[in-house]
Amino acid sequence: MRIVMRELQRFFPEPLPPAEEVARALSLHSFEVEAVEGEGEWATIDIDVLPNRGADALSHRGIAREVAALFDLPFINDPLAREEPTWSEGSGVALRMAAEAPVDRYLAALVCDVSVAPSPEWMQKTLLALGLRPINNVVDATNLVMLRIGQPLHAFDAARIASGSDGAKVLSVRPSKAQERIVLLGGEEVSLPEGIPIVADAVAGTSLAIGGIKGGAAAEVTEQTRHIILEAAHFPPLLVRKAVRSLGVTTDAAQRFQHNPSARLAAYGLAEVLALIQEVAGGTLQGVAQWYPQPEEEPSRIVVPLAAWPALSGAAVSPREATRTLEKIGCRYEVKGEKLEVLPPWERRDLHIPEDVVEEVIRLRGYDTLAAQPMPAAPPPPADPLQVAADRIRLALAGLGWSEIMTYMLRERGEVCLANALAADKACLRVSLAEGLWEALERNEPFAPLAGDGALMVFEIGEVIRKAEGATPPWCEALHLALGVLQRGKKARKKREQILAQAKEAVEALVGPLHWVASHERAVLEARIDEVVEREAGGVNPYTLKLWNDAASYTPPSPFPVVVRDVAVWVPEGLDEATLLAVVRAHAGVWARRVSCIDRYERDGRTSLTFRIVLQASDHTLSDEEANAVQQQVAQALSAKGCEVR
Repeated sequence: MRIVMRELQRFFPEPLPPAEEVARALSLHSFEVEAVEGEGEWATIDIDVLPNRGADALSHRGIAREVAALFDLPFINDPLAREEPTWSEGSGVALRMAAEAPVDRYLAALVCDVSVAPSPEWMQKTLLALGLRPINNVVDATNLVMLRIGQPLHAFDAARIASGSDGAKVLSVRPSKAQERIVLLGGEEVSLPEGIPIVADAVAGTSLAIGGIKGGAAAEVTEQTRHIILEAAHFPPLLVRKAVRSLGVTTDAAQRFQHNPSARLAAYGLAEVLALIQEVAGGTLQGVAQWYPQPEEEPSRIVVPLAAWPALSGAAVSPREATRTLEKIGCRYEVKGEKLEVLPPWERRDLHIPEDVVEEVIRLRGYDTLAAQPMPAAPPPPADPLQVAADRIRLALAGLGWSEIMTYMLRERGEVCLANALAADKACLRVSLAEGLWEALERNEPFAPLAGDGALMVFEIGEVIRKAEGATPPWCEALHLALGVLQRGKKARKKREQILAQAKEAVEALVGPLHWVASHERAVLEARIDEVVEREAGGVNPYTLKLWNDAASYTPPSPFPVVVRDVAVWVPEGLDEATLLAVVRAHAGVWARRVSCIDRYERDGRTSLTFRIVLQASDHTLSDEEANAVQQQVAQALSAKGCEVR
């Protein structure tokens, strides 16, 4: 919200500090300041008012109250400090409301013989500084009062509203009908959803405005207008929010109603705009009609035990300092023994509990006055047996060289489907981990050499969703473990079975026997693990399980393909595999991602070893010439050790 120093000064008898100084104080104690522009009385401050303060601080009056408290200045000309305005029954305007009318309070005032013309220069300049376009003196007065005290207002041309049998102009507020259309100010026609507040001509049935958002063109105030009806109301914030979301239309009025200001503010707003219009446009008040079936209750007293103050605030604050600070923001109080009873001002909709009162005092005192204190150590939460079991499985499989993956929860088919699917192939919740895990294996098959021995070994621990007839909701969740191995080459099936058997043994040693289901030619095994995990965690705290490797560091994966080269040699006596493997690593170069011995062969008392070099560059695709050069370099190094290249 933008404020202008000229309007802010109206609330103070003494000159305010410069805009920059005011902005600095607000930033430290109240609201974030986005920008300060200009100098002197026309300087503007753009303030980000948080939702909890939207009811009172989206106005110059609300900001002025903050400035008065921060600079300890006398706060005068406060329109909300007076008794709530009232009017005796007049003539010329009436309300016809149903019991379920979508409005909490509605005031309508008929003002006759106004002179609609351009606004005074000071008013136009003020509105332009605040980001609004001047229209005429009547409309500009309603906008300026809204910006001054936070109450949205609207003016109708009374001549365009039908009269009842007694000659009075009759207004009503009703819910909109589905697909009802209305032409708004500016000429835009919109289609309304059902249930939006509509201000209507109760006699002719014409829609005059979308309640709480924007007026309609049917009763627009122009220079030909002579009699006006002024509206001051309180529309339910949820209905205004619904209208804003449905129509994609928002206004300054809608922004304020969505923050639920007090319904009392409507009477103050009407009194202010009547005075301003009579100042700039003349006119005579003929009558005021009001609909207020359930008057707003008084704010509740907040009881703050003085002894609890240090624990709530983190600081020792004397009762005198607390009460003096509360006085500055308009609170009334009474000290009763060891308790402070606080009655917040009715416009402060954010003060409800003792912590709110304490925070107000500390906020205005300055958060920087609080001493830094360490938080007390929290006891570890109770261990979740399933979480402990899952973490143990992860550690065990990682130790065997397995990699954990996470696949997408949504699949093309399943037993529980979405009402509004993201896409045709993501319409249902998965009933198994196997499909997603196998797809991940196939996508990563080109990188299998990086895994060693040509085997990709991945696992996933995740939930699957199945239909459960008669349950509420009609589905159940289960925690599954899936193991998958992709192995190509000679003896692939035997190697795969050995890898899976070793993993099964390690898992079952932790959680007990499991029922495994095989799929994809027995390359994927899946089991439900939550049914076999004991309900007691055995006193194990999951936070004592170390799930990371301190020596590991992250390197971005290369998007370029791997190239594999093998070097087979006859090994002379006196040289072992480890020694030759070190020679291969030393001469494989910077592109070597993995070096291993993949085959051992003996014949006629001689031993042959085959070394595999997996090459991959991070900045380009390796050519055959580059890979062959590395292979030749390794072969030469092995030959220098006495090996015979096969």
